[in-house]
Amino acid sequence: MACADTDHLAMYPVVQLDTTIFCAHIDGWAEAGHGPLPRRLAAAVRTLIVSGALPPGAAIPAERGLAAALSVSRPTVSAALDELRAEQLIISRQGSGTRVAEVDVAPAGPTLVERALGSATVNLAAPVAQRLPAGFDWAISPADLGAQLPANGYDPVGVVALRSLAAERFRSQGLAATTDQILITNGAHHAMAVAIGALVRSGDRVIVEQHTFGGILDLLDDRGAVAVPVPRDSAGIVPSELDRRLATEPTSIAVLLPTVNSPTGVATPAGRLDELAEILDRRGTTIVADEALADLTHGQRPPGLGARCRSASVITIESLSKSVWGGLRVGWLTARPELFDTLARQRARRDLGTAITSQLLAQRVLPALDDHLVARRHNLAAAATLATRLLHERFPDWGVELPSGGAMVWATLPLADATGFATYARQFGVATLPGSAVNTSRGADPHLRIATDVGDDVLRDGIDRLDRAWAAWRSA
Repeated sequence: MACADTDHLAMYPVVQLDTTIFCAHIDGWAEAGHGPLPRRLAAAVRTLIVSGALPPGAAIPAERGLAAALSVSRPTVSAALDELRAEQLIISRQGSGTRVAEVDVAPAGPTLVERALGSATVNLAAPVAQRLPAGFDWAISPADLGAQLPANGYDPVGVVALRSLAAERFRSQGLAATTDQILITNGAHHAMAVAIGALVRSGDRVIVEQHTFGGILDLLDDRGAVAVPVPRDSAGIVPSELDRRLATEPTSIAVLLPTVNSPTGVATPAGRLDELAEILDRRGTTIVADEALADLTHGQRPPGLGARCRSASVITIESLSKSVWGGLRVGWLTARPELFDTLARQRARRDLGTAITSQLLAQRVLPALDDHLVARRHNLAAAATLATRLLHERFPDWGVELPSGGAMVWATLPLADATGFATYARQFGVATLPGSAVNTSRGADPHLRIATDVGDDVLRDGIDRLDRAWAAWRSA
C-alpha cells in the first residue's frame, strides 16, 4: 500500500543511490515494450519499486542528473516520474527530493497473465468463465483414452475426430474448411503464437487494432515486431483507416479481432465486416483473425472475415476457453492449404501436440456447444446490463456504453490516464485492466476494462470497492 505523504517514511533510512548505479539497474529500458520513452522509463522504475529492489525511503536521483545519465531530455524524466507519483509509488516534497513510497512488495511485469490473472480479492480484470459448466460429460476412463488415435498419444496436428468436428463448425459459419485444414492448439493464445511465429520476423510492421487483446502485443514484442495501430469506432475497425494503413505501411499482415473485440466488447455489424473484407481482398492482406470471442456476441453471430474474404488469405482462430472454460486449453485454426503446411511445421517445432484428454473432452463439448451458447449469451448480456447500470449509478462522470459482445464493460474515466487509478484500486481489493495495457501505442489511456462474468454478487462487491477507491482517489 502506498502512503500519501513523506511522514510515513520517517522510519526508513534515506538510501542514496548513485545515479550511475541507478541507471545500471534499468539498463535496456528504452528498448523494452511499446509506447513513448516516458512510459517505458516509468515501467522500468516501477519494476524496481514493486520488486523491492528500491526499498521504501530510497531517494530517486535528481531529474537533471538522471536525464543526463540516460541521454534523454529532462521532460522525459519528469513525465515518467509524474506517472509514478500518480500511482503513489514515489513521493516528492520540496527540499526533500523524491523518495520511494511505502508499498506492498509484489512481482510486477508487463505480460497479459501478470496484468489480468494476478491475485485480488475481487478480480474484475479477467473476462473469463469462472467455473467448469454443468451439462457436459467430463468423466474420462482409461478405455476412453485407449480409443483415441494415434495409440501413442502424439499428434502435433490433432486427433482426426476433433479436427472433423471443428471443420464442420467452420462450414456451418460459411467458411470452406476441410479436416485436413484444421490444426488443434492449446487455446487461442497458442494458435496466435503459432501464426505470428510462422509469419512475423523481427522488425516487421504488423497492423493491429488500437485497442486489442493484450496477448497479441506480448507475442509481437517477443518477435521484435512493430505493432501499427488502426483506429476503432463504435462499430469496430474504421474501414478508411485500415485502408490507409495498408496503403502506407510496408506490411501485408494484420492481426485482428474482427467479430468481437477485447477489450471494448464491441460486436462488429455484418455490414462493417463486409467493408473490411473488401479492403483486405483489394490489398492482398494476410489476416490472422482471432475469433475466440465471436461465439459471445449478445445477439446472432455473423459469419466472420474467413467466410467473407475472397482473395485475402485468412487464418481463422477459435477456442473453447471463453465460450466454455479456460482450463480446457483447446483451440483450433484453419488456413488455406499452402499456408496451413507452414503453420503445422511451425507448431511441430515448438511442441508435440495438445493433450489427448483435452481433445477428448472437446469432442464431447462441440456437438452440444450451440445449445450451451444460448444460455451463456443470455447470461453475459444480463451481466453486461447489470454492470452498465451499476457503473452509471456509481460513476456518473464515467463514460460507459452497453457492450454488444464478450464478458466485459469498457469504461472511459475523466482522466488522461487510468493506469494510476487501476493500480491504486488494488489497495481496495479490486483488480481491473487499464486501457494502457491493451493500447497498441502503450501511451496514456483513460479506459478501464471491467470483467462482468463473475456472478452478480461478486460484480456488485467489485463495483462497491471501485466506488470506495474512486472516492479516496479523488479526495487525495
